[in-house]
Amino acid sequence: MVFDGDCGFCRRWIARWQNATGDAIDYLPFQDESVAAKYPEVPREAFAHAVRLILPDGSVCGGAEAVFRSLAEAGKERWLLRLYNRSAGFAEMSELIYEEVATHREFLSKLDRIYSGPGVKPLSYIRTRFVFLRGLALIYLIAFVSLWGQIDGLAGSRGIIPAQSLIATLKVAATDHHVGLDRYRLVPTLAWWNASDQALNWQCKAGVGLSLMLLFGIAPAPALFLLWCLYLSLTTVCSPFLDFQWDNLLLETGFLAIFLRPSLPRVWLFQWLLFRLMFESGVVKLTSHDPAWRNLTAVGAR
Repeated sequence: MVFDGDCGFCRRWIARWQNATGDAIDYLPFQDESVAAKYPEVPREAFAHAVRLILPDGSVCGGAEAVFRSLAEAGKERWLLRLYNRSAGFAEMSELIYEEVATHREFLSKLDRIYSGPGVKPLSYIRTRFVFLRGLALIYLIAFVSLWGQIDGLAGSRGIIPAQSLIATLKVAATDHHVGLDRYRLVPTLAWWNASDQALNWQCKAGVGLSLMLLFGIAPAPALFLLWCLYLSLTTVCSPFLDFQWDNLLLETGFLAIFLRPSLPRVWLFQWLLFRLMFESGVVKLTSHDPAWRNLTAVGAR
């Protein structure tokens, strides 16, 4: 692949591309004297306009096609090249985006440095994962400790909504409607097996212990899975006391955290979760038809 060696934006992305393609692709700036001698059929202006990929058979492609084909030659993301070859619309859009990026390289280079930092190596989320999991462990710990002190009064045998009575009613309804194992999906809680006060307190106690394990980094994957199961179980039998937005957010975040691995961080899942949280929080306010949100006086001083 031949690129513009005088362009800082190009150099940074070629360095990243080398990390992605490894030894499958050789990279050379068109300012190198050997380029003109090796590829006299390609005008110098073409190299300056867009990257050019010269294949072993001598064929040359440029722009977005060169990008997709280089990935395919390295055995990665081959579906992009297939889509490019089969869909004229996708090919046209890809080339248009490439042209826009090439035209505004100087501006995008500044944004790239702000977003990605000065380095060109693949981003690592090891420290972020460490901090995130410890923060999640503290939230779980606070939630379980707080609930432990209230569980008897909320869902105990003499509580506001006794779990034993709730489960007994659900068992009768499940039997009457011939609901078998699907009952555990519809009402996911460990109380199906034991809804006694002792069992409810044991779930809170286990949640505290698992939160401490996660806090100190002991078996994080099993701890995350069990924490999510326990909190889901208690949320189910303690509704409506644990039916708030933050409880649902903790359950969803805790579930995604189960799949958080140092080698495969899946950060995009949490970015999508954050987007949904902020977007839906705005939508629910605007669709409430309360004029205070529309005229921006809802949080103003009165």
